[in-house]
Amino acid sequence: MKSIPDETPLSAISIPGTHGSLSLYGGPLAKCQVWTLDKQLKVGLRFFDVHAGIWLQTQDDIYIWDSHWMLSQHIRFDEALRIIFNFLNVHSSETVLLKVTLHGVFKRKVVRLMKKVIEKYRNKIWTGLSVPNMQQARGKIVLLQSDTFRPGAKNSFSLFFENHQLINVEDKIRKLKPHLCDHHIVLTDSAASRFNSPKWLAQTINKQLNDFVVQHMKSSLNQGCLGVLSMNFPSVDLIKKIIQIKQCGFNAYLYHSGSVYREAN
Repeated sequence: MKSIPDETPLSAISIPGTHGSLSLYGGPLAKCQVWTLDKQLKVGLRFFDVHAGIWLQTQDDIYIWDSHWMLSQHIRFDEALRIIFNFLNVHSSETVLLKVTLHGVFKRKVVRLMKKVIEKYRNKIWTGLSVPNMQQARGKIVLLQSDTFRPGAKNSFSLFFENHQLINVEDKIRKLKPHLCDHHIVLTDSAASRFNSPKWLAQTINKQLNDFVVQHMKSSLNQGCLGVLSMNFPSVDLIKKIIQIKQCGFNAYLYHSGSVYREAN
C-alpha cells in the first residue's frame, strides 16, 4: 500500500480479504481457511472477518469462534490484535480492515470487553463512522461496523454474487462507483450456509472471481476499485491479481445511479 497516494479513501482501493478469517478448526463445515493470521498478512490479505464471544458470564477473555457452530479457534481476540499490530509495526505504510461479529448469549458483556480492548489501543484503531483515507489509516486497524458491534466505518454488501454466480457485475460496478470511490466501503463476501462447506463454496466461487478480475483488468470500461473481496481459501495468485487492480479516480464520480448493494449492518 506504500505507493497508494495518501489522499485515497480506503473505499477506492481493491482489498483482498478472507471470510471466517480465523476459522482454521472444527471440521469441513466450520473450517474456512488454512493459513494462520500471520501468514494471511504476509501473502497480502488486508481484510479480516472475525467471529468472537464468551461461553460463560464470568469470562473476561474474548475468544475467536467460527461463524456457525461456535467452535473455539484456539486464539483470543487480544492475541489476534497483537499479531496484526506486530505486522503493522514493521509495515507502517499498510492498513488492516477488521470486521467483528459477536455471538452467544453474553453479547452485552462482550461489547464491554471489546470497548476496553479498543480503548487500550485507541491510537492504533480507527473507530469512526467515516471512511478514512490512506494517510489516516496507515499503521492502524480500521474497524468496520457489524450488526452486533457498532464502532467503525459504515459498509455495505455488494450484490455481485447471486446464488453463488457472478451476475451483471460490470453494470453493478458502474452503479456502485459513487460509493466505492468516495465515501462508502463495499464488501463482497462469500459465506457458506450452515450445511454447505466453505471448501465447496471456494471451489464454486474463486475461479469465477479469478476469471472476472482478469477480464476486468483487461477490458472493463469501469476499471478501478472493486471494494473489499472476502474469500474462503484464496490462492496467492488471486490475491496478487486483486492487489494489482488500480485505484479508481474517486474525484471523477459525483453521481448516483441506482442501488446495487444492501446495508451490511
